[in-house]
Amino acid sequence: MGTPLRRIEKEFIIKSLEDEKIPVELLLQRRRYRAEIHKVDFKTGKMYLFVEGNPVLDIPVGDEVSAYFRIHGTLMTFDMVYLGREDDLVVTSIPEGVYRDLQREFERVRHPENVRLLFTVRGERYVLNFPSVKRGGAGTPPVVSSSFDAATISTLLNDFRKKAAEFSTESKIVMFKERTPESEEERIITDTGKVLLYPQSYIYTSANIDRLYPQLNLLSIDAILLYFRDQGVSRSDAVRRIRELVARKREQKIGQELFAPILFYEYVIGYVYLVSTVEKRVRYDKRVLEYVHEFCASLAYSLKIHGYFKPQKAEITYDRAEIIDISLSGVLFTFPRQVEDDPFLLFSEIEVVLEVEGRKVPVKARVVRRFQDADKLYVALAFLDLRDDDRFFLARSLYGEDFSGEVKVISSEGSAEDSSS
Repeated sequence: MGTPLRRIEKEFIIKSLEDEKIPVELLLQRRRYRAEIHKVDFKTGKMYLFVEGNPVLDIPVGDEVSAYFRIHGTLMTFDMVYLGREDDLVVTSIPEGVYRDLQREFERVRHPENVRLLFTVRGERYVLNFPSVKRGGAGTPPVVSSSFDAATISTLLNDFRKKAAEFSTESKIVMFKERTPESEEERIITDTGKVLLYPQSYIYTSANIDRLYPQLNLLSIDAILLYFRDQGVSRSDAVRRIRELVARKREQKIGQELFAPILFYEYVIGYVYLVSTVEKRVRYDKRVLEYVHEFCASLAYSLKIHGYFKPQKAEITYDRAEIIDISLSGVLFTFPRQVEDDPFLLFSEIEVVLEVEGRKVPVKARVVRRFQDADKLYVALAFLDLRDDDRFFLARSLYGEDFSGEVKVISSEGSAEDSSS
C-alpha cells in the first residue's frame, strides 16, 4: 500500500487539503472525479467534498472511495466511506489512514463489475459413476482413522460388523456401484452428504443438532425441509411425507436408525445402515456417531488404496473467486475454503485468466499474500506477464476509455503527473 502517516501528520495533511484547497482525485469504478475538501469535522468524523461538475455519483452508501493527491510532488492516498450527500456536497468519513511512498504502480479498483477471475487446477481427478452431493461443493480426500486397520478391506469390514452388533439389531453397508438411490432416506443422504438419524434428525433444528452433535455432519429437520423444497415439494406436502416416514418407523418399533453416507470427495459411494429396535433400548449417542463417522472415512480410504477408484487426468476450472480489488499490478480475491486442491502456495507462480467484458485475458501471476478465516481463503496475486494489447485493454476496462497508458493524478499546481513515479 505505502507508508502510513502518524496521526498528527495525517490530521495536518487533511487540514492542508481543506485550507489550501488542494485538488484530490476520486476513483470510482471506471470514472475519475476532481474534487476539493470543503470542510473537515473531526468531532463528527465527517468530511465534506465538492466534486467538480456536481455529478450524480453512482455508489451505494457505505462503499469505500479512493482518493489520490499530491503535496509538494509527493503522491499520497487515502480511503473513505461514502455517507451520502448534503446539498451540493458529498459527505464521507474521515479517512483512518493516509499513505505516501505508494508501492502500487496503479490504483486499485474495488469489486469491479466487468471483470471475473478464473483459474485452472491440473492433475489427477476422480470422475466416478456414483451419485454426487448436490450441496456443499467439493469434498475432501478420505483419511484413515488410527482406530481402524485399513490395510485390508476384509479386516476392516469384519471389525465393523463385530462392533456394530454391540449397539444394533441390524447393520449393513450398501454400495451405489451397481444401483442408484431408491428410498426417500437414500435420496436425502446422497443429495445432502449428511447423516440421517432417527428420531433426532426429524425433530431437532440445526442449532440443536450443532450443539448436541458438533462436527458430525448430521441432518436437522430444517435441512430435510430444505431438501424437499429444492425438490419442488411444498412445505405442507413435505411435512406430510416426513410424518409418514416417522409413522412407518414407529409401526416397525424402530428405536434408533441411522443412514451414514460414505463420502469420497464429492461422491456418495454408499452408506452405512444401522437400526436398533425399541426392545434393545440403545441410544446412538455421540460415541456411536463418532465411530461410524471414522469408519466411513477409513473405508473410503481403504477402497482408494486398493484400487477401487481409477483416477483420470483432468483440468478443472474454478470460477467462484470474488474479486475484492484489482489493478494493472495485481488482484486480491477470496475463494471458498473447500477447494479440493489449493494451488495458492506462497510465492508460487500460477496461470489465471481474467474474463473482462467477455474477453479472456491470460495472466501469469505470483502468490504474494494469503490468509484465511472460517469460510474463505484470501489470496493476493502480483501480475508477472501481460501482453501489451491485453494490458492496454485491461487498463481501459478498469480505468475508463480516457486511459492513455499512464495513470495521471492532478497535482496541487493543477498539472497532471504520472502516478507511477
